[in-house]
Amino acid sequence: MTATTLSRLPLLAGSAVATYLGRAGLWTFSRYMRALLASTGLLAMVTMTALAASNALYFQTARHPAPLFTPSLGVAEIVPTPVDAPADAPTIAPTPMQHSVVATPVTNETTASVTLISRPIPDAPVGNKDAFQCRRS
Repeated sequence: MTATTLSRLPLLAGSAVATYLGRAGLWTFSRYMRALLASTGLLAMVTMTALAASNALYFQTARHPAPLFTPSLGVAEIVPTPVDAPADAPTIAPTPMQHSVVATPVTNETTASVTLISRPIPDAPVGNKDAFQCRRS
């Protein structure tokens, strides 16, 4: 081997790599053009999946306000504890003929206290009287 041969080795290796890359590119382009619509759909699907995955993994800079998984909390901290009703909370007593739901006020630190008001269930059907007359006749 002479100095001329050694100096041409990078050029020969580069031309071999360029030749194989060119052939691979032509083969890929010919395969793509055989089924243009299917190939474009597949390419779009792969691109959108990569965009969504990179967004979820790398581009979210803030913590989610309500994550699905919270590894820092134990099971005992997640389960809510029942709270007793305040002494001045109103309760609705059911009448003997009608059924009603007795509402218990719920106290929560984030939403304050909430009192539920229940309505008695009527004995007759509720709706438009003309519509009920049309159905019977």
